[in-house]
Amino acid sequence: MKLIHLLLPATLIAGAVTLKQEKNLVYATTDMTYAEFYAGEIGSSSQKLSDEGYDGVSTATKRMAKRFTQCHIAEDASQIFGPAKVGVAMNAKTYKKLTPEQKARFTLVTDSVFPAYKMMDVNGNFGPYTAQVVKIDTVTSTLSSGGSSTWGNYTLRMNGLQLKEKVLGAVLTTSDGAQYGLKHQENIWMNPSSLAFNVEDFEEPHGLHPSFKHTQSIMGKTITNVRYILQGGNQLSIDVNEYVKPLTKAKVEIADTKAGEKIRTKVNGLPDGYKLIEVRYRKDRRYTRLTPEQFSLVNGEILLQGDTFPATTYTAIFQSDSFSDISATFSVEE
Repeated sequence: MKLIHLLLPATLIAGAVTLKQEKNLVYATTDMTYAEFYAGEIGSSSQKLSDEGYDGVSTATKRMAKRFTQCHIAEDASQIFGPAKVGVAMNAKTYKKLTPEQKARFTLVTDSVFPAYKMMDVNGNFGPYTAQVVKIDTVTSTLSSGGSSTWGNYTLRMNGLQLKEKVLGAVLTTSDGAQYGLKHQENIWMNPSSLAFNVEDFEEPHGLHPSFKHTQSIMGKTITNVRYILQGGNQLSIDVNEYVKPLTKAKVEIADTKAGEKIRTKVNGLPDGYKLIEVRYRKDRRYTRLTPEQFSLVNGEILLQGDTFPATTYTAIFQSDSFSDISATFSVEE
């Protein structure tokens, strides 16, 4: 399905507003917290979402934070607060009743109507994004977990998804109807085709501990849909079928071994029901996966065979139908 790309025609002006008399609405942009933004998307209140962990994100690096230009970030780039310059509309009477302090957050728009916006009610709550929802059926998904997920307890990859627009937000829907809003950097990456999320404490490669309270209850459920909310235009809806396997506490150890044409090494502590699905090594900051013909798991031992083994440290990934993946490293010495 071809993606439709819409651009905002509006001229943003901080100052007086020209009312759209036919609708009697005031249009503006404003920066939002994640709690404010997602309240209307998942049918909750901003206060409730704030209590559930929809707060700001501590950034890994200032340089990385500044690349999220669609977000409202701290002056020192130490934190991402939420989506920036979100289109909103409100009744003219509602706008007139705002105090000067309340009005200060809005940048008013003249002589144009947004292609999409959030409607603000008399209590200051923002409704769902009004953008058209475009169904995409050419994208597939894969969900990695536990030991095979580097940046979170789980990583959901949308294979074949290419976006030109910036992503304001993303929502996961599960088979029980629950919805989970995601945050930039912790969940939504610079390449938004990959989404990470957590259900317990996790230390990512930069040493940060991403929040998990807002996605904690997703474990054990099946994700059925991913919705991307794009800056200045459409929403994309992608149906998926990904079971979020419970995390396992099992630990596996693999004995170090010596290089040779054929290598055998003992695996200890592997629970029943797990199979070896991948063996990889890292060289020059890139992971290389061995072909399926080069590795096997036989009688509790990993067998490696091939012409050369160009690294000294290897990672094995084990997978189960019921629980999260397990990873373990071992050395191959000359």
